[in-house]
Amino acid sequence: MKKTTITLILMFTFLILVAQKTELQIGKMYNLRLKNGNLVKARITGITDTQISCNLNGGPYPATYEKSEITGVETVKYPSAGSVGVGIGVAYGVIGFNGELSLLKYLGLSGGYGTTIVAGDAYSFGARLYATPSGSKWRPRISAHYGTNAFISVTGARQLQEKFQGLTLGAGILGMFGEKRRTGFDVEVVYLQSWGNFEERYNQIISTFDEVRGTPNMSKVKILFGYRFAF
Repeated sequence: MKKTTITLILMFTFLILVAQKTELQIGKMYNLRLKNGNLVKARITGITDTQISCNLNGGPYPATYEKSEITGVETVKYPSAGSVGVGIGVAYGVIGFNGELSLLKYLGLSGGYGTTIVAGDAYSFGARLYATPSGSKWRPRISAHYGTNAFISVTGARQLQEKFQGLTLGAGILGMFGEKRRTGFDVEVVYLQSWGNFEERYNQIISTFDEVRGTPNMSKVKILFGYRFAF
């Protein structure tokens, strides 16, 4: 448990550092902070070793700045009220849908519903804490969800299809693309902090039946992946 927690923290820290690095790209919109204190919104049209060419406010108003004049660069944000997605993982109800509502710039409430395929439906609810604000291209995050995170199914024994609930912790990143950051994907490494009496029941059942399906390899470390649409 201690080793897994440290790994999640290190991964989250690395993703924060990556997300905070801003490199100018031609065609993209940025807020440029100048030495004189002005903040300029501009779409980059050209980059040389010493100068940046752009169109102010994304329109037909060209301007050129010396790189030495620019003290800060920030990608233009397109905040959203939340997002919905389809994917695989505890937050998606194992295999299913997830919805997220942004409460604050860095905090969202999350809920999911889906299926285990072999043991019926599944659910989850929880929260996600982000390192960058809503509308950013890259959003490293940590998460906590409670819901269905383990299951057991016995071939030919319909009455032995059991689901288990518990707390799942995760660290990962949300990447949103396009001009207004409206579609993207999320990926997390998650750790099943608790899963009810799954281990006890699994050991009881596999000593009785030959064909048992359930949470693979009894591993508490899983991967989440999904495709999302912001609104």
